[in-house]
Amino acid sequence: MRFLRAYECPVTLLELCPSLRAAARPRFDHRAWPATLRCDEDGRPAVGGCGLTDLADQFGTACDVIDEAEVRAHAKAYRAALPHGEIAYSGRALLTPAIAGWLADEGLSLDVGSPDELGAALRGGFPASRIIAGGAVKTREELAAALAARVGRISVDTFDELAWLASRVDRPQQILLRVGLSDELEQAFGFPLSGLAEEAWLRASRQKHLRVVGLHCHVSSGTHDQAQGALLEFLDRMRAAHGFVAEQINLGGGVSVETARALAEAAVPRPLPRLVVEPGQGVVGQAGVRLVRVIAKSVGAHGEPCAHVDGPLPTAGALPRSCPGADLDECRLVNRHSLAADVPTRLLSRPRSEHHCPAETAVVALPADARAGDLIAFPGVGAYARDRAVGALVGVRAGTPTRV
Repeated sequence: MRFLRAYECPVTLLELCPSLRAAARPRFDHRAWPATLRCDEDGRPAVGGCGLTDLADQFGTACDVIDEAEVRAHAKAYRAALPHGEIAYSGRALLTPAIAGWLADEGLSLDVGSPDELGAALRGGFPASRIIAGGAVKTREELAAALAARVGRISVDTFDELAWLASRVDRPQQILLRVGLSDELEQAFGFPLSGLAEEAWLRASRQKHLRVVGLHCHVSSGTHDQAQGALLEFLDRMRAAHGFVAEQINLGGGVSVETARALAEAAVPRPLPRLVVEPGQGVVGQAGVRLVRVIAKSVGAHGEPCAHVDGPLPTAGALPRSCPGADLDECRLVNRHSLAADVPTRLLSRPRSEHHCPAETAVVALPADARAGDLIAFPGVGAYARDRAVGALVGVRAGTPTRV
């Protein structure tokens, strides 16, 4: 009889003594993970009723998982926070035909910034009348695609766009004027409120088929109330000088549910144009989980443990750090429940090209006994995180996984 050496059959203390699982500390901060996350008796997590290890086995790694129930819950929360306004999801965050269908079901509108996003929305059955063709400094092809799709509104931010639309449109088309509130770079797109915005509205008013229905802006997080005030003052001047009336003001993205609720409450004392906000991260961010697998362990130049993984690393988030010095938040081992202490571990992705793209690296908290074959999950990667080096995007709902 041949006996296996210890390194040929590695086991953990939890595997030898299952009764110790009850004493293991909770590992998941539900401020970061989807609300549907549950752990089985072995401590292995599932999202949307689908085990993360099962998803990795079925779809391979690296892969991204998106929880449909979480997306829908956040969409409902935004609508409840701004009951008399409009929630226009920012398609730049993450958009596929399936996700467009979820958002359409929840009554959201949609802001698209490219023909690809527009195409995904239409293939998902999203009503064109609820689509805003946004994006800064649009090409002729992008404007033509928006007209061909008969989108509800087009956000215009240059006189060239305005002139091109006026020369091409042959039916009524609603437009928004994108305005800049200051000279800061992030607000440099659009017509400055200091003068050109009024001229743009005057030019648009002379066109037979174009109708300005509102103003559109993008501002820094935390300044939406100031932007709302500046736009309302401008609208008061336009009404007094020219009789122009706007139906809506669009404050762009970077709006949390709490901010949307505060804006709605601030609007109570006086009648306002309909308020529109364009959240992206707030709708899909927490719904996303990335799965990568450890290929090998090594020791760094300074003696620190290193883990090499088979996929790209997500961008560092803003939730509480899981260990001192960590770059990424809430990174977790999910194929087994280890009782080993977490230690700062340098995580390295495989180089995309040995000569041109060095390996991505970050310090994360992993159990000291992490080893090749372990599965690592990162939460909060639903928005602005898709990477061509990641394989499948898997939607999960009620125990059923589907490529989306």
